[in-house]
Amino acid sequence: MEALFQGNLGAQPKQQSSAEPSSAQLSSMDIPFHRVDVGEREAAAVREVILSGWINTGPRVKAFETALKTPLQAETVVAVSSAWAGLFLTLRAFGIGRGDEVITTPFTFAATANVIEQVGATPVFIDVDESHTLDATKLAQTLSRRTKAIIPVDIGGRPANYAALLAALHDFYLGTRAENSFEPGVNVFQNVLGRPLILADAAHAFGSHTHERTTYKGDIRVYSFHTVKNITTIDGGAIAICLKKLSEAASVTDSKLSPSHTDKIHSQSKKPTLTLASQLRALALHGMDKSAYERTQLQSLGYDIISAGYKCNLTDVAAAMGIVQLQRWQAIAAARDRLYQKYHNHFKESPYLSERSHMAYVNDWHIAPHLYTLCIKKAHGRLFLTYPTPERYKIRAELLKVIAAAGIATNIHYMPLYNMKYYSKHFNQETIRSDFPVTDALSSSIFSLPFHALLTQQEITKIINAVTMAAEQVLGHSA
Repeated sequence: MEALFQGNLGAQPKQQSSAEPSSAQLSSMDIPFHRVDVGEREAAAVREVILSGWINTGPRVKAFETALKTPLQAETVVAVSSAWAGLFLTLRAFGIGRGDEVITTPFTFAATANVIEQVGATPVFIDVDESHTLDATKLAQTLSRRTKAIIPVDIGGRPANYAALLAALHDFYLGTRAENSFEPGVNVFQNVLGRPLILADAAHAFGSHTHERTTYKGDIRVYSFHTVKNITTIDGGAIAICLKKLSEAASVTDSKLSPSHTDKIHSQSKKPTLTLASQLRALALHGMDKSAYERTQLQSLGYDIISAGYKCNLTDVAAAMGIVQLQRWQAIAAARDRLYQKYHNHFKESPYLSERSHMAYVNDWHIAPHLYTLCIKKAHGRLFLTYPTPERYKIRAELLKVIAAAGIATNIHYMPLYNMKYYSKHFNQETIRSDFPVTDALSSSIFSLPFHALLTQQEITKIINAVTMAAEQVLGHSA
């Protein structure tokens, strides 16, 4: 048995394409793609929790949820173990499953689509527009009576055009065409909306906010606090309920979640009720109506299982780190903004590369960029998009290989889902490029540079110089 383990540990790595950076290169970069911005304050907060005697879901999680309400401009916040968990639990709470359709984009990380499959619904994919976010015009052409949710993706921190997405839903379901009217179902929260849910995948978007708190930004927004995100809890996420009517709605007879305990906020009700937030918390913790900490506070061991729940709760250890990160956010954001400006001041003049990142203000939003993304616009004297897609992939791979040789890690956000083995079944491979022209253009030409608050001035200069020289070397010579 020991020999078997030793044999596995000594297995030879797979051969890499000569046009791609090897795994050895990527692991030994002088400048990695990301560094975790945590320090003594986070360590002290975590230590305090560890020594407190309560490390699982408890008072720090509650404090973290309360502290998040203002920056997320939310009515209610539920902390969970990841953004995946937030998306998944929300679809479950809305009763979305077999026979339903959920519309999203292939220009995203797999978790966005995974949750749709995992609740038993059918993912329906449409293209993005030039903002890299869900195309509202395509949405209007794709809606059906089976559509129960839309999941736009706020790529790199830039929000989707939520006003346009909402208008498309209103035109389809609330217009004069009675045949498209939204059919009430057994789920109270879906019925409160009277239309499909707009569930924002805002994993990249912590710090982006609207100038007016009431500006529509989706019905529910789900954030990530993964290690590489704008703030981190090591891993974690949050469900931000943005609509007051959803935050206040309570379920009494939901067939998929039949509560026997009330959360007491509707004490005038003749029947026990659960708000959406309470149902989400129950789903995140095995379906229990009270967490272990709540039971200790109530000095009662009693609890009930109100649903077949999951294990997606955030711990107090993680929340303690998140609270400190929130306190530091203004300084972190300022450092990221300065880095963005340095990149922008240089690459805006590049003859070969164009910026695909977005900062400042868009549609009444202030953008807190999560990524700094460049796009190849010209190679060998030709516009890059005039090359066939396979050739674009090849040229970009060579560019990234040269950058990697200079000791700098890069990334691609994102490779489209239709190129992934599992999701290829959802697409007509012969018409992909005509069905998703913007995704095809973006995914074959973009790449992201290291973008975090811990880069030194020397490292920033090295990145700029290395990328500039690599672009000249790979893209600049005539074909």
